[in-house]
Amino acid sequence: LKDAGSKVHENVTKALHIAKDAQAKVYADNNYRLIVFPPMVSSGKENINKALKVAQSIKEVLDDHNKKYVPKIDYGMGINLGELIVESNNGEFKFHSVGNTVISAKRGAEASQQEILISDNLQRKVIGSVKTEPITGLGFHKLIKVVVRENHSDFINKFMERQSSSK
Repeated sequence: LKDAGSKVHENVTKALHIAKDAQAKVYADNNYRLIVFPPMVSSGKENINKALKVAQSIKEVLDDHNKKYVPKIDYGMGINLGELIVESNNGEFKFHSVGNTVISAKRGAEASQQEILISDNLQRKVIGSVKTEPITGLGFHKLIKVVVRENHSDFINKFMERQSSSK
């Protein structure tokens, strides 16, 4: 990254800081950067939502770089939901993948071309809060959009109150 140009290194670092700011742990594994949201930091559903939002933010940073600078950053993102054995020792986190948790995320990243792919099992968990397109034969869905319902929660709550009071 450092040889490719300062803007590449700067923007990849900026993207990874988005994950760190969200209390995720970032691990380097050859050409991969594994971003893990350990369950000790927040609950499962909260971690899932955080992971999806962080992925979208990282994609925005990388896409913005690719619009403005040369050389381009060739990337792919795969998100999977699975089990990990997580160890915390003096503030240091270590993890070991159970089953194909990490392998599946890497497979999604490899198949992805400047997009975010989420595994079938994750897509089933978030079906009401994301818009996706299935990718045939791969076991992944292309993430189109994370639906943010909090923006409309006041309107919905007031509407529900009016409906219940009119009965």
